[in-house]
Amino acid sequence: MNPGLSLLTVLLCSSISVQAQQDNFFNKPDKNGQDKLFYGGVVLGINAAQVDGDTYAGYHKAGLNTGLAAYIKVNSKVVASVELLYSQKGARNVQVYNSPAVGSIPIMYSAKLNYAEIPVMVHYAAAERLHLGAGASYSRLISDKELMDSYTSGITNTLENTFRKQDFNYLVSVSYQLYNNFFARARYQYSMISIRDAQKIPVEFGTARQFNNLFALQFVCLF
Repeated sequence: MNPGLSLLTVLLCSSISVQAQQDNFFNKPDKNGQDKLFYGGVVLGINAAQVDGDTYAGYHKAGLNTGLAAYIKVNSKVVASVELLYSQKGARNVQVYNSPAVGSIPIMYSAKLNYAEIPVMVHYAAAERLHLGAGASYSRLISDKELMDSYTSGITNTLENTFRKQDFNYLVSVSYQLYNNFFARARYQYSMISIRDAQKIPVEFGTARQFNNLFALQFVCLF
């Protein structure tokens, strides 16, 4: 099973088994006793990312996933959200190449893809403090760098930037209300379309279309 989906499943099962000690935050009235419809918040989190379609595997690229969020309450069970995030995606891998001439040479490959991302999601209250979410996001590439480094020789090969400026993802998430207005959220997302065409991928880094594939752990504070 995909590691990101496995972690989401574990969090879901663990959360369901916990007895609710607080009411659903979105069903609490405001300070005037009125039903509150709109919420703002701050998101702080990290990504564990990889690029499907390259010659490497594993969620080895860590990055920030942080920004602002706005929520609107639809009814007692459903809320919708839109966010503006800075999200660092990409890939990272280290391999050792054995050369008869110079021996073992560690080589590091990295693709650093920095996006401004706008996720739009709908969240359903499966329990008092547990929300399941699904949605989609639009991302705009801010900067990118693809490198192949040799640790022994100090040679860095910077590759031509061939990544698309836009990335569309589908999202699924599990959110758990830790305390009052403070939430922990696990999110999995995957590109809907290739982040670059097959003919633009350097031969040594894959021959298929490539997709962003990541798992994010976020903490959300709402007000």
